Amino acid sequence: MVDAKGLMTGIFTDGDLRRLLEKSVNPYSEKMSSIMTQNPLTVSEGELAVDALALMQEKKITVLLVPGRNGRLRGIVHLHDIIKLGIV
Repeated sequence: MVDAKGLMTGIFTDGDLRRLLEKSVNPYSEKMSSIMTQNPLTVSEGELAVDALALMQEKKITVLLVPGRNGRLRGIVHLHDIIKLGIV
């Protein structure tokens, strides 16, 4: 998620969705700001893919956000992206 200025405010992952559904609440009544992961983990644009993979493995996550120098979202790295590179 990004705000009107393009600055990252959070991310909504499959894990967030699973936790929401486990609570047996109506997902249609929840605001994203209350169910998303705020302050998600990030990697810099210059980070090596192998280091991003190590962070994902350590934290047991599959997605990292890539902010630019100005804090605006530049991209998203998914575990499958790294696997496609043949690093795993």
